[in-house]
Amino acid sequence: MSGRPKYPAIDLVKLLKIWSADDWAAMLGECERKADVEKLKSTLYGICRGMSEIVKVHLNDDRMIASFLNLQRSIEVTMKRILRRKYPSVLDNAPRFNVNLVDPEGMRKEFDNKRKRDLEFSKFLRDSRY
Repeated sequence: MSGRPKYPAIDLVKLLKIWSADDWAAMLGECERKADVEKLKSTLYGICRGMSEIVKVHLNDDRMIASFLNLQRSIEVTMKRILRRKYPSVLDNAPRFNVNLVDPEGMRKEFDNKRKRDLEFSKFLRDSRY
């Protein structure tokens, strides 16, 4: 891979100053509705890269770190919601069920869906990390 970054850095100081929590939630909601994984990847990469720049100039106080972690987590949760829609499973909504009453072939399909989700989420994280 060349030394060229995949996506541009996002200035976290500006982002946190200009955007409100409602703006951020609206952007994530739009990504979720459109299943815009590419935008989530670029945003996650951008904030990770932006945080790296903040650390280099020693502006990373506790508030900045907490804000970064909240942004990062909200992107990951949004991606998980997209994957739940793409690979639905009855195991997601069943708090307790009797395994003896469930058909083994159906359970295999449910576990396969969850496995596909986990693999795709891992790939998303690998592709979007700085």
